[in-house]
Amino acid sequence: MASGECLIGLKDVRDRSPTFGLVSLLQLSCAVPNLMVVPAGVVHGLYFPVDSILLTVESDFYDPGEEILCRWDDKELGIPWPFTTPILSDKDAQAQSYREMMAIIKPWQTNFTI
Repeated sequence: MASGECLIGLKDVRDRSPTFGLVSLLQLSCAVPNLMVVPAGVVHGLYFPVDSILLTVESDFYDPGEEILCRWDDKELGIPWPFTTPILSDKDAQAQSYREMMAIIKPWQTNFTI
């Protein structure tokens, strides 16, 4: 975080992972610099409770066509977000269900490294 703070919700959807299905909610703040690596197959979402600047580095060229979205509040996703009415981008507001996301991810499961 360059400024502000961020909540990051994560869920491991790699079916061969010993942490498959586990969910975490982490808080990052510019007051305590951190580095976080999110491996392929761990879905994640970001929530900024205050105006913030987040710096990211991608492991490959960013391709918006590769983004697979899931509704932030889907019960099967199971991330315990501490809010009920976030401001969403138009794209996030149109996100699919957890089950629909998992159907898209299924063919890639063998490529996720653990």
